[in-house]
Amino acid sequence: MAARDQWRKHIEQWAASGLTAAQYGEKAGVNPRTLTYWKWRLGRERGEGASPKGAVATLVEFRAPEDTRMELILSGGRRVRVPTSFDAPALRRLIDVLEGAS
Repeated sequence: MAARDQWRKHIEQWAASGLTAAQYGEKAGVNPRTLTYWKWRLGRERGEGASPKGAVATLVEFRAPEDTRMELILSGGRRVRVPTSFDAPALRRLIDVLEGAS
């Protein structure tokens, strides 16, 4: 069985188990960090977590620092800092470009 298929099976069993990655890893004899990596990798291959073309990114966190700039933390960990006087259409185009660069 190919490694990808073995990990896919582990991911399915892990999801059905209701256990944390550490708990499942100990029970199944696999490294929990490797387990979460394969979950991410296989999900990415299926297009999970990727924005559909033309979609606006999901805002994960918003902070408005005192220095009159805003910081957006997008899915995938990308950070965008803009002045509070930002141009909304330009920001939307920037986010579309960043999300397309995945």
